[in-house]
Amino acid sequence: VIPMNNQNKDDNLIENKKEREVEVINPYKDKFQTSLEAINKTWIDKFFCCFAIFKKYFQITSQDFLLRFLNSLIPFNNKFQNLVKDKPDLYGPIWIYSSLIIIISATGSLTRTLQGNNNKNFFQEFVPIAGVVIYGVGFGLPILIAFLMKIFGTSLNFASVICTYGYSFSIFLPISIICVIQWDILQWISLIYAIFSSTSLLES
Repeated sequence: VIPMNNQNKDDNLIENKKEREVEVINPYKDKFQTSLEAINKTWIDKFFCCFAIFKKYFQITSQDFLLRFLNSLIPFNNKFQNLVKDKPDLYGPIWIYSSLIIIISATGSLTRTLQGNNNKNFFQEFVPIAGVVIYGVGFGLPILIAFLMKIFGTSLNFASVICTYGYSFSIFLPISIICVIQWDILQWISLIYAIFSSTSLLES
């Protein structure tokens, strides 16, 4: 029979040996985990850093946006350029494009209904098409415009080009609603004014 004291000593020796093994293994394990955490943190920081760059372009108040929106409806209005010169924003263009997609789709569906063409799926089918076209034109053309401006030595940055180009579409929001009225003369006058106003904002 093994005495209890000797058995306890043996058990203590075994436990101490296991603890020493853990102590030897753990430092490497901790270093490995620390390295993985550092790598993951680096990638996460880089990922969110992309959003942090654009954060300043969304920091405008509702009053600022409303003032810019109303001034963008007036042709050859230099006040709009003074408002966005030092602080261009991307909130306005995104809001205008999104609203324009919904309004065009809704007014198109209403017009077809008034004309007796009852296509219940028109709104759902037209929204994706309008979204691709409007967002494509709204963000695609400014890239080309900004590139051409850089070639000719203009100091405007990319955010300013997107901001001005986006607000130039604001006139089409009320015009899209007016065009629901089935009167050709009113529709043509409204469209001509919208094109004139939109172009003048880009030239101002």
